[in-house]
Amino acid sequence: MASKSKRKTKFIWTKEMIILLVCLFAAIVAAILLNLPTSKERSLTKYNEAIETYNSNNSTSYTTLTKDNVYKDISHDSLVSKKASSDYTYVLYGSFEDGTFLDELYKVNVAAKNYDIDLVYLCDSAWYEDEDDKDTVEFRALVKEKETALNSSVDKDQKDFDVSLGTALMVFKDDKLIYNSQTYSSSESSSEYNWYLYVNKALTIGKETN
Repeated sequence: MASKSKRKTKFIWTKEMIILLVCLFAAIVAAILLNLPTSKERSLTKYNEAIETYNSNNSTSYTTLTKDNVYKDISHDSLVSKKASSDYTYVLYGSFEDGTFLDELYKVNVAAKNYDIDLVYLCDSAWYEDEDDKDTVEFRALVKEKETALNSSVDKDQKDFDVSLGTALMVFKDDKLIYNSQTYSSSESSSEYNWYLYVNKALTIGKETN
C-alpha cells in the first residue's frame, strides 16, 4: 500500500501580520531611543565628570551642574559662524582640565539665569591644550588662523582673544567681539582675577542697552 505524500503548508504573509510586525519593530526601536541619553544629558555627564575628576585630584569643591543648565557645546569653527548673529552670543571658552574654567561653570550658570539669559555656549580649547608641540610652524599658523577668525572685529576697548591665556568669557554681537574677560584679567586693577566682576559685566551688556 503506497504511502500518502505529506502536504506542505505554504506560509502566507497576511496584511494583518505584516502590520503587527511593523508595529512591534517600531515599538522596540522607540523603546531603545527613549532610553538613549540626549545630547544635553551627554554634555551634562561630561561637564560633571570633569568637575568631579578635578575636585578629586586637587582637593577642590567646585559645584556640579543640574540638567537645567544654560550651556550648549559649540566647536571653534561653529562659533565663528554663530558670532555673526544679531543677538548677543555669550561664550565661555576654555579647557575642561582647567580649574578656573570648571569653577566658573556653576557661577556663570547661576548668573545667566539671574539675568534671564538661557544660552551660554561652551567652547572647548582641547584643540590647543592637547597639542604637545605648540612651537611648530604649522601649529602656530593654525592658532593664528583660529584666533584671527574670532578677532575679525573687536571693540576698541577690548583685547583680542588669545587662546594661550586660558579661560575667557566673551560676548559677540553682529560679528564683533564686544567683551573679552582677558582684557581685564592681566591688568593691575582691583578687579584682577575677580571673576564675579567679569561675569556680571559680561552678562549685563545686553541689559544696558535695553
